[in-house]
Amino acid sequence: MTGFAALSTLLRAAGRNHSGAIEKICTTEHADVPLPPGVLRSDGSLDLFEDVKALVEIKYNRRRGGLTIRSNGWIGHIPLNGRVTLAVGTKVPVANLERIIDRATFPSHALKTLTSYRRRYAETNERPASLMDVLADGFIAALCAIRDEGLLKSYVEREHVSTSPSGRVDPLRSLIKTRTAGTPIAVSTRYERTFDYAPNQLLSLALDRLIHRYHDAGGRTSSRAAILAELRAWLPRVGRPTRRDVLPESIGRQIVWLPQYHGDYAPALTLAGYIVANLGISLLGEDGIADAAVALINMDHVFEGYCRNVLRQRLGAGYRVLDGNVQGEDGAQVALFTDSRVPSANGSTAEPDIVIKSDDTTRMLIDVKYRQGSAVPAREVMNQLACYAARFGCNHVMALYPAVPDGRIAAVEIVGEIGPLRILRGTIDVSRLDLEVAEEEFCEAVRLHVA
Repeated sequence: MTGFAALSTLLRAAGRNHSGAIEKICTTEHADVPLPPGVLRSDGSLDLFEDVKALVEIKYNRRRGGLTIRSNGWIGHIPLNGRVTLAVGTKVPVANLERIIDRATFPSHALKTLTSYRRRYAETNERPASLMDVLADGFIAALCAIRDEGLLKSYVEREHVSTSPSGRVDPLRSLIKTRTAGTPIAVSTRYERTFDYAPNQLLSLALDRLIHRYHDAGGRTSSRAAILAELRAWLPRVGRPTRRDVLPESIGRQIVWLPQYHGDYAPALTLAGYIVANLGISLLGEDGIADAAVALINMDHVFEGYCRNVLRQRLGAGYRVLDGNVQGEDGAQVALFTDSRVPSANGSTAEPDIVIKSDDTTRMLIDVKYRQGSAVPAREVMNQLACYAARFGCNHVMALYPAVPDGRIAAVEIVGEIGPLRILRGTIDVSRLDLEVAEEEFCEAVRLHVA
């Protein structure tokens, strides 16, 4: 058990972690599970948060003889109401989800943040930018709440050396100081009420870390940088916490000792602990204490963007890896027909997920399928690849999957040939702990076919 996971258990025992009161229904993407009784009212109507209805699908399952619920492609913890959460995992085994998210480039609509709802996240050493934004926004929200409530103060023992004693005088040290200086000097200590103590020091350090992270941010994150600057101007300058003060057990003691009426300090301190320890949040992890908005990911988009970036980073300088879903410098989308006599067909496009080029020649077309692979891709997939091949004038096409078909270990296999057209099945096995090795094996196999 990690330090923060153990802290979650400690806070739960102390009555400071109430997440266990939520019923959690575990499932995977697009998988049907029985509708939990906790989302049905006594009159038979559905008790669902209004803004999560579009994220799930509820239907009658004749075979099961009852209602079922499923996620519409989102993974993460979907709050159905105040009592029940749908915990949705990936439909294929993924050893390090956050690393894949970190490596992927995906459209903004593939990440959904439900700012009206919160959950507790476990920690991870991976820190994808999209999830770090969720962590940062959670900390900002908690710190803004503290600003509205008021900062906590504590009594801290201070030492004073002057001609006018204040508080408890240390006779021996006062005598030594007086003899050394040749004039009466008193060494005294007293307790002073101050902002400068461990919890505020931790908050201040975490705030400085985020300011450094977003200081040159542009676009959508510029507003985040502006809010951080406002909070820095408000939060008093205090000392740095000691190494001991930033340990999970020390943060736990700080939270347990908090007055009950300062409820926003607890989430702020836990999030600050993650930030200072250079940790990220785990989308599917358990036993966490980082309190932040609910984040959901669409893995169809994430896996596609991940595969494209793996090829861009590992294939080699002699190749260009383009996105066939878009136009422009990094895109390769083209009209499907070179000539059409039906006006309504002019808007049709050819959009292979990945286009590999070298010397202005298309070497390979790849269609990414986020599903369990098979030795022979589905017929509709091969038909689509053959259509792309004809349009781009390319004789190497591939269906790429995240999971290895049973009994097959090769990263790339030849499925078959249709005249000059070679159809390949590729795999980046995301269930492997040595994911970087799997990525390199895949890229090496691709090089052999595009050379």
